[in-house]
Amino acid sequence: MASWFWEFSQFFRPWTSLVANVKDEHNQLGVCLNTNFNEMITRVSKFFFFGLFLLALNGSCQSPTTQNSDFQDITVSEFTQKMTEEGIIILDVRTPGETANGMIEGAQELDFRADNFREKLSKLDKDANYLVYCKSGGRSASACSMMKEMGFENVSNLVGGYQRWSAER
Repeated sequence: MASWFWEFSQFFRPWTSLVANVKDEHNQLGVCLNTNFNEMITRVSKFFFFGLFLLALNGSCQSPTTQNSDFQDITVSEFTQKMTEEGIIILDVRTPGETANGMIEGAQELDFRADNFREKLSKLDKDANYLVYCKSGGRSASACSMMKEMGFENVSNLVGGYQRWSAER
């Protein structure tokens, strides 16, 4: 452990320690000579691979809504337009307490936090077109992912959820 820590601390050592300062005897000016080229190359490559590691780590920590490729995130205007299409089913996945304060007209309640949520989803028509929303878009994105895993074909998530819907209408 101690040797690893020492190696890691050397990564952050100032670059000036890699270059020797030599005095020019005639002009008394400082002249930099690269006396340790191999160590500089090693440190640059460590920095490069450390950066790649951070990029890989960042990519693996993205939220489901930014990584989704199986369902469509839609805006309020797109949601409103799709609501008028034939055969659309609107799912409100908020809790009963949240839906008591208002719902989108024609929506079916299906509480995402209920113990039997997955069971209720499995009873729905997998070939129908679904518009799903919650309070702010997080639970509905999770519900859409779950639906796609269960074999639902056409699922769309309202970005910003009921909050954005209420603000823009």
